[in-house]
Amino acid sequence: MQDIKLWGNNDRIVVNSKLAGSFNGSIYFIGKPVMNAAKNRIEVTDLDFHTETRNFLHKTAAWLFSGAIKKRMAESMIFPLDENITAIKSTLQETLQYYPIQPGVVLTGTVDSLTVEKTRVTPTGIRVDLYSKGKLNVAVKGL
Repeated sequence: MQDIKLWGNNDRIVVNSKLAGSFNGSIYFIGKPVMNAAKNRIEVTDLDFHTETRNFLHKTAAWLFSGAIKKRMAESMIFPLDENITAIKSTLQETLQYYPIQPGVVLTGTVDSLTVEKTRVTPTGIRVDLYSKGKLNVAVKGL
């Protein structure tokens, strides 16, 4: 594998993998990212692929094994969010212990929960919108 590129196209995500060696060419995987709230991860559904190669045998093999290739890639195109959400929540909590906005104005607070509200495809990848519950205090001194 020489290179992997990822981008958004309308509501689909495109992954281009350039291969060299016994298979020379590009493979494009196209699918729709969907949030699986029960498992707290993004899964790519409706996965399809397209090959770009000049070799007739490689094109034929890709056609013959398309079901197996799609299944294997679908298993690989799962993006768990637990670790990321935990890290973001921890960083927010640490920041809200004492966060001066400007002289005399300080934020403090707690983050009780942080969940994924929705996901959407952008031209550069997948964007995740988060929803947070907690308490925020604004202390203003010197008015």
